[in-house]
Amino acid sequence: MRYPATAMPLSALLIIFTQLFMSQAALADTKKIELTLNFQIITQLSIPKGSYHLTTWISKDDIRKTVLPEINRIWKPANIEFVEGMILTRPALNPADRKQMTDYIANATRDENGKADPDRIQYLSELIDFTEETSRSLNVYFVPYLGETSQGHAQRKLKRAFIGQWTDKASRGESKPERFKLVEHGAFKDGSIARTVAHEIGHLLKLQHPDKHEQTVFNRLMGGKNPGYTLTAEEIKRARKQAKKIN
Repeated sequence: MRYPATAMPLSALLIIFTQLFMSQAALADTKKIELTLNFQIITQLSIPKGSYHLTTWISKDDIRKTVLPEINRIWKPANIEFVEGMILTRPALNPADRKQMTDYIANATRDENGKADPDRIQYLSELIDFTEETSRSLNVYFVPYLGETSQGHAQRKLKRAFIGQWTDKASRGESKPERFKLVEHGAFKDGSIARTVAHEIGHLLKLQHPDKHEQTVFNRLMGGKNPGYTLTAEEIKRARKQAKKIN
């Protein structure tokens, strides 16, 4: 049987369809992914640190106009854009043992291996109402303080991150906590609230801290030696894969 002169062999059609499928798959793998960020500012919560009482100072405008744009600038190389969901101010809960909880958080330190005390997050969680969380978004909670030299903490399975508004990390806990700046212009020095949120988002998207002993790429958002703002190609691939599952 002969094909008409204008007919195309089946093998050629298969090649065309395969190339089309692959090009569409490649396009889908690089197109922008949008993820919703919900923010809660926890108010009426005072963390005693020495003679100071650390309270909430960040505002909705700070988040909307300064923090969120910086988060998106940091994550732009991955072509993941974070869009504002809710920005709420919510008072802390008031359990009977609230003072013991806040005292514990204020005095929480890292162990000899540099690992932060997990109990402080358990106590902090008992002071926060989580009923506004949604399953298809990431949830960020701004609290006054997270313990000595701690600026952020992520709970990946819960799609939840806690961010401290006061920090003593730069002084390694030797000086009183100071207001953590919203953004840091230029090269990494001490970090910022926006960078910390971007870093914890990395954890929520299954990224880990690099191994300092094997690290060959520096200036990285996920930390390690000489931290900074860079995402590696492998980190971008992993984060995008997880983001698609949430989206």
